[in-house]
Amino acid sequence: MKKVILTALALAALLPLTSALAQSSPTPNQPTGLTKVVSITNWPELTSNGSSEAVNVQTSQITPTNPANCVNAKPYILPETSDISKAMLLTAATSNADVQFVIYGEGCVNDYPQIIAVAIFNQQ
Repeated sequence: MKKVILTALALAALLPLTSALAQSSPTPNQPTGLTKVVSITNWPELTSNGSSEAVNVQTSQITPTNPANCVNAKPYILPETSDISKAMLLTAATSNADVQFVIYGEGCVNDYPQIIAVAIFNQQ
């Protein structure tokens, strides 16, 4: 019981510190824009600048989701990330499945909106 009380007191003492840190430090990759459920209109294009790779994705969305106000709103860019996200994009493209993206709202990749999450939907 003593251990629980000490842990609770320690956490209570740290609460103002974590609150102050949260306000002063930038937040990492917060999802701030959700696209409509759309289809991928062109085969995702893999681009490379030597040190990293990215996937360019064109969609059927008429008005792009651009929460970071990037200079160019199309295409969306999936920066070098896990192979799972790339595989999901390729699966959606080959199966003509609809997709939905979460677009990063705190920055752009080469002046384009950045995809940070991918969801695949069944074609109906």
